[in-house]
Amino acid sequence: MPQPPLVDQPSAAPTRKLWAVILSGMVISVLRTLLTTYAPELPAEDLLAQLGPYVQLGVMAAAGYLTRERAA
Repeated sequence: MPQPPLVDQPSAAPTRKLWAVILSGMVISVLRTLLTTYAPELPAEDLLAQLGPYVQLGVMAAAGYLTRERAA
């Protein structure tokens, strides 16, 4: 049985973006803690500064995809 196509439903898009930014900050904080605890010889701050935008992009993309609904 074919599934109906995905459609964008009206929602509070800025709210999703705000939560995605907060969640990506939490992910970076956890990564910073893990890196400084288990690999203190690595330059964690430089690495996390480079990874930060990619983590934020991934979380925002996942949030956008998961909030889409199928048409009735």
